[in-house]
Amino acid sequence: VVFCFQEMLELTPANVVMLGSGDSEVEALFEQRARRALPEALGEGFVKIQSSSMVGLHIAAFVTERLSSSVSGVATCRQATGFKGVAGNKGAVGLRFEVAKTAVCAMSVHLDSGKGKAAERAAQLRDIINGTNFTFTGGSSHATMSVPKHDFVVLAGDFNLRLSLPPGADAGSLGTVLARSWVEPSVDGGSGCVGEGVVGAGACT
Repeated sequence: VVFCFQEMLELTPANVVMLGSGDSEVEALFEQRARRALPEALGEGFVKIQSSSMVGLHIAAFVTERLSSSVSGVATCRQATGFKGVAGNKGAVGLRFEVAKTAVCAMSVHLDSGKGKAAERAAQLRDIINGTNFTFTGGSSHATMSVPKHDFVVLAGDFNLRLSLPPGADAGSLGTVLARSWVEPSVDGGSGCVGEGVVGAGACT
């Protein structure tokens, strides 16, 4: 089970500067509640594999106790894309591990907001996916693996995407609109988004 947060703490200028690695007290409280909620919801015990934070971004992975002995190659990463590419209020935190011979990677992503920045957001996402490498212990030596090389990859977060509906469009047909646009390959020939979760109720601006 992987949890991904984008604003675990308020993104004030002070927090961006002072809490570059997140808020340990808030994270500890979340972990405590997750350890209690997971067995209640899923019927068996869980242990934390690893977590990583950067300002408000946080990612944490848990595995069932029965599978914990088969987990290996754990590693984390942080990639800032905020002000001048160094501020951690935007960007991604990720982790990777192997369980039952399957390489798993998960990324919690927060991209720039604002209208007219679609190209910037697409570039940030490309950099996060293609420019992130995990270094971990594989057998008796160190190994490095990029995000796309994993068997299973999860990208979750606040992508700040904007959906422009034409005048008179039926807002109730949002699912149809998304099926025709969001999941198709991008115009520059890059990969589209495959396997996106069901879009539920929420604010669209």
